[in-house]
Amino acid sequence: MATVRAPPQANPLEDVQILHKAMKGFGSDEKAIISVIAHRMWWQRQAIVQGYTASYGDDLYKKLRSELTGNLESAVVTFLMQPAERDAELLRKALQDGIMTDDQVLIEIICSRYPNELQSVVYAYKTKYNRDLVADVRSTTRGDFERVLVACLQSQRPMGPEVDMNRAQYDADALYKAGVGRIGTSEGEFIRIFCTQSSAQMAAMADVYARKYGHDIEKVISKELSGDLKRAFKAIIRSLRNRPYYFAKCLRKAMKGMGTNDRALIRTLTTRAEFDLAHVAQMFQAKYKKPLAQSVRSETSGYYRDFLMAIMGE
Repeated sequence: MATVRAPPQANPLEDVQILHKAMKGFGSDEKAIISVIAHRMWWQRQAIVQGYTASYGDDLYKKLRSELTGNLESAVVTFLMQPAERDAELLRKALQDGIMTDDQVLIEIICSRYPNELQSVVYAYKTKYNRDLVADVRSTTRGDFERVLVACLQSQRPMGPEVDMNRAQYDADALYKAGVGRIGTSEGEFIRIFCTQSSAQMAAMADVYARKYGHDIEKVISKELSGDLKRAFKAIIRSLRNRPYYFAKCLRKAMKGMGTNDRALIRTLTTRAEFDLAHVAQMFQAKYKKPLAQSVRSETSGYYRDFLMAIMGE
C-alpha cells in the first residue's frame, strides 16, 4: 500500500504555477516545493513536468537541480520521475559509478522487481539513454553475478498462484545436489531455479527443501555462495517470499551504525512510497521494534527530513 497522500483531482496548471513562484527570483521556497511534489502520484507529477515546460519553456528537473542542494535535491528529483524511468536512471548511475559499479543498486533493483516491471525499466533505459541495459550489465559485471542479473532481466517468471508439486520436488532435489549434496556448488542450477520460478512455486520448493533436507533456503544460500552472488540470491528469495520485508531490511541497513547511507535511504523510500511502503513500515516495526518514521526522522534533518516524512505519509 502506498504512503503518498495525493488528491485524486490535482490541477497540474496550478501546481506548475506554485512551483514556478517557489523558484522565482533569489532563493527558493522549499516548503512550497515539498507541498506539491511530495503529495502527487507519478502520473500527476509527469503532468506537472510537461506543464512546466509548456508554460515556461524550462526543464523542471534542471530547474529543481539548480534551486535545491544536497540530499533534498537528490530526493526531490529522484521522486519526481515515473517509476521505470527512476529505476533506469538509478541503474545507469550504478553502472557508471566511477571505476567500479555499485553492485548493491544493481541487486536491489534487478533482483527485486517483477518481470513486467523490469521490461518497463529496460524500455525506459533504451528510451532515455539509447543503450541496451542487458548489454551494459554484461559489459560491467562478471561471472555468475553477471549471469544472474541477465537472467533476471530476461526472465519470463510466471506471476500466478499455480503450483506444480512435482516440479517443486524436482527443484528441491536439484538444488540439494547443486549445493549441500556435493563438493563445491553448481551455481547454474541456482540460477535456473531462482530466476525462472514464480513466488508461489519457489515457496513450495523451499517448503519441500526444508522438510526433506532440514535447511532453510536462505541458510543454504549463505553457506554455499559468497559476495555479490550471495546477496543477489538473497534479494531474489526475500523479494519472492515477502517483498516488503526485503525493503525493510534495506532501510535498516541504510540507517544502521555510524552515519546514514542517504543514497540508499532515498532510493528505497522514493521507489517504494507509491507501491508498498506502508507494508514495508509494518515489517520494519515488527522486526526492529521501532517505527520506520521514527528511525528516518532521527537520521535526517531540515527540509530533507520534511520531504521524506511527506512521502511516507507522516
